[in-house]
Amino acid sequence: MGQNEYEKWVTSLVKRFPLLYRGRRRGEADFYLRGLGWFPVIEKLSEELEIEIRRLRDEEGVPVRRLPRAFRVKEKFGKLRFQIVNPTPAVFDAIFKAEQEAATRCEICGRTATPSQTGELVLCPEHMHLRIKDEV
Repeated sequence: MGQNEYEKWVTSLVKRFPLLYRGRRRGEADFYLRGLGWFPVIEKLSEELEIEIRRLRDEEGVPVRRLPRAFRVKEKFGKLRFQIVNPTPAVFDAIFKAEQEAATRCEICGRTATPSQTGELVLCPEHMHLRIKDEV
């Protein structure tokens, strides 16, 4: 994966979900991932969270500064970590489901993969060699 492709992906998410990723302008909402394999999971989660954030703002009158916002999206110990400020129970539930789904997807390509048991990369059989060579 090229850095240009990765940055395009991040920029696309930030533009499509401006409330969720509004901290990106202040150097927050950083992304630390090894590949684009989890992109569909993160994109789906981002859409769900943006809808919930808009509902909180429009229906419950929550001020923007108190709305949930993404702080960091990363891989840690073979798992997706989607860190958020001002979460609600609904937000926590959506994040938990997305993290569980990512645990069964290759970090590089998104195909079905065996979940990490020891904090290693989550890789499909095609990319398993990257774990051994540590080329990711």
